[in-house]
Amino acid sequence: LGMTPEGIFQNEVVYEFFTENVWRKAPRDISTWISKYVLNRYGKTNKFIDLAWQYLKNSVYNNSDNLKDHDSNAIPDHRPSLSPALHPDVWYNPEDLYVAWDIMTLNLDEFSNSSLFMYDIVDVTRNSLQILSIKYYTDLVYAFGRGDIHAVESHGNQLLGLLSDMDTVLGSDSHFLLGRWIKAATDNAMDMQDNWFLQFNARNQITLWGPRGEIRDYACKQWSGLIKDYYLPRWEIFVNYTLDIMAHNKTYNATELDIMIYEKVEFPFSYRLDQYPTEPQGDSVAIVKSLHKKYRPDTMSEFFQTLQQATEERHRKDKRNWIQRKYGSQIKRAKTQNIGYNPRLHHVVNGRN
Repeated sequence: LGMTPEGIFQNEVVYEFFTENVWRKAPRDISTWISKYVLNRYGKTNKFIDLAWQYLKNSVYNNSDNLKDHDSNAIPDHRPSLSPALHPDVWYNPEDLYVAWDIMTLNLDEFSNSSLFMYDIVDVTRNSLQILSIKYYTDLVYAFGRGDIHAVESHGNQLLGLLSDMDTVLGSDSHFLLGRWIKAATDNAMDMQDNWFLQFNARNQITLWGPRGEIRDYACKQWSGLIKDYYLPRWEIFVNYTLDIMAHNKTYNATELDIMIYEKVEFPFSYRLDQYPTEPQGDSVAIVKSLHKKYRPDTMSEFFQTLQQATEERHRKDKRNWIQRKYGSQIKRAKTQNIGYNPRLHHVVNGRN
C-alpha cells in the first residue's frame, strides 16, 4: 500500500499517520497517536510541546468541514486582485495556530538541537505569517473602498514587509529553498543548453506552468527565493498600482493590472538565470523569535474573530450547497411524490441546521 500525491515534502505528520495507520484494524485515538509521534520525531518531548501539537491537530490538521481544496487563495502566493477581492479559506480557528506558535517559540532553546523541530517551527511560523497576511490584505481592500490612500499605503507596506520576512525565515531552513529545486533540475544538465532548458522548466512549473499561465500557480510553493523574486514583486506591483489609481483618480482595471504583473514578473521569471542559495542562510532560532515578537500582537486583532465567524458561516453555506447538489433531486422527488425522505437533509438544505 502507498500514496501517490501530487505534492510531497510537506506536512510529514499526515504521511506518517497514513502509512502507519493503514495497517491497523481499528480507529486510533488521534490525540494519543500525536503525543507518541512528537516523542518519536524529536527524541524527547514535554507537556508544552505535546499541547502545541494538540492545537495543531485540532486546527490546521483537522478537516472538520469536509471541504476540499483548502490551499485555495492563500494570500502570499495568489495573484493579486482587488476586484474581485480574494477570499482565503481558513477552515480552523487561527488562534489555535497562534497558541501553538507561542508554545513552540517559548520552547525553541530546549529543542533547537532537533533538526525536525526546527523544520516544524519554521513551517509553523510560515503559516502564522500567511494567515496574518489575510488581515493586512483585507485592511488594504477596505481602505481602498473608503478612499483612504494613506491607509492603503500603510497596509500595503505591512503586507510587503511580511512577505519579505517570510522569505527570510524560510531561507533559514534547507527544506524551503528555491535554490535546491533548481539545482536538482540542473544537476542533470549535459551542457549549458541543457542547463538553461532544465532551469526554465523548473521555474515555469512552479509559477506559470505554461507559456501564458495556463495553470498559473497550480504548483505554487512558499519557498525562499520564490517569495522574494516572484510573489513579492507581484504584490509590489499591486500596491503601487492601487496607490497610483487613487492618486490620479483613475478606475481600477483588473485586466490592466494582470497584464502588468504578467509582463513585469511572471513571464520574465521563467527565463531568469539568477543563482539562489542551496544552503540555509541565517539563524532560525533568532529569526523565529524576532518575527514572533514583531507579529504576534497583530494576530490578537478582532479581525480574526470576525474571520472565524465568516469562515463558519461560509462553511455552513457550502455544506448546504453540497447537500443540495448531492441530494437535491431526492428531496425534490420526495416532496412532489409525497414519499418519505430524510427530514434532516431537508432542514440542512433549507438552512435550519
